[in-house]
Amino acid sequence: MKKSPSIKYWRNGLVAFFLLIATASMAQHKTAEERAKLVTDSMKTSLVLNEEQYQKAYTANLHFMTKAADVRKESGDRASKVSKLKALNKDRDDALKTVLTEAQYAQFQEQKKDNRKEMRGKVRARKK
Repeated sequence: MKKSPSIKYWRNGLVAFFLLIATASMAQHKTAEERAKLVTDSMKTSLVLNEEQYQKAYTANLHFMTKAADVRKESGDRASKVSKLKALNKDRDDALKTVLTEAQYAQFQEQKKDNRKEMRGKVRARKK
């Protein structure tokens, strides 16, 4: 029996999701360049990026990772940092929206949503 394209995308999406989680946990002590490469490599697998898309996504991810690291190092309250990180994330999403196809972007957003749920669950589990 031949697999339908939607099953293939879901399977790839799940693989990417787990890669993103693994990447995020391993990336805590890596440089911005290393984190951007790990995330973009994961995107290449899950979203089936071509080479041009890969390069543009890497640039967007590198910019985000570099600026996010700067924000995390800043002094200031948590709310201020969260606000700045959300703005950076929106900028990255806007950049990626111009790089990815509509289907790839929708899949990327779904993966981000799933990743947030997973991370919230981990945080809640730690608090117990």
